[in-house]
Amino acid sequence: LNLFTLLKLRKLSRELGARVWHGHDYKSNLFGLLLRPFLGHHLVTTVHGWVRNTARTPLYYAIDKWCLKRYERVITVSTDLEAECHSIGCDPARVIHIPNAIDSEEFSRSAPRPEAEGRPLIIGALARLSREKGFDLLIEAVERLTEEGHDVRLKIAGEGELEEELRAQIKASRHAERFELTGFIEDVPTFLEGLDLYCLSSLREGLPNSVLEAMSFELPVLSTRCGGMESFLRDGEDGMLIETGSSDAILDGLRALVTDAPLRARLGSAARARILADCSFSRRMERVVAVYDSLGSA
Repeated sequence: LNLFTLLKLRKLSRELGARVWHGHDYKSNLFGLLLRPFLGHHLVTTVHGWVRNTARTPLYYAIDKWCLKRYERVITVSTDLEAECHSIGCDPARVIHIPNAIDSEEFSRSAPRPEAEGRPLIIGALARLSREKGFDLLIEAVERLTEEGHDVRLKIAGEGELEEELRAQIKASRHAERFELTGFIEDVPTFLEGLDLYCLSSLREGLPNSVLEAMSFELPVLSTRCGGMESFLRDGEDGMLIETGSSDAILDGLRALVTDAPLRARLGSAARARILADCSFSRRMERVVAVYDSLGSA
């Protein structure tokens, strides 16, 4: 715990006349609680999920969950996180589900998606290269899809502790030239615009912005039924849901999309419409402001 940071935050909050402290992780949640006796602010937090496993994360998560029970409003980005907050003792009346949101103008196509006939279909994914993302299963599924004779490529953007392991898996493939680990990318919109479909192969997840961004780019999304995705994505309407932790399920889902251009087009159009209706920044901020306003009578 950094005392200098704590004192600096107290000074800044006083200068700004802040009435609401909105935390987003264990540290900001703890700081908000520690400073409240001095500042008297309302306490709001957003829960984004607990997915990374390191030697210290059990302690961090314990601190976070201890803090959450003492916050006046707890915003969750997915329904599974809402249920978990209830299970750890948060007052259900104080827990509000507000989905993640994105800039639907920034994440929009500059031109219609080009026809896939006569070229490989590009499957994409964007996330940290860590165990819970299930990228080994995705690579295996795409390799098998290629063995079946489908002309596809897989691009995975991101960096993380599994990079060398995934590169070794690709190198061992008979179709290594069809896979690309791009590393970290700054220009996410350009990456997404170059894809034909998006696959979330995660074992655990909340509601990742990467999926919302892909949907905003009119990409058909194939996702495992992990965490918040099962409650968010409407299977067969604005995306496809498959079993979690199975390369067979990923293969079946990819095959269905790769071989059915009208299905890809329909799901992509519906995905964009869903983002505009439910997950734009303006819509999310309306909901967050309503949470702040509710504190006046709390």
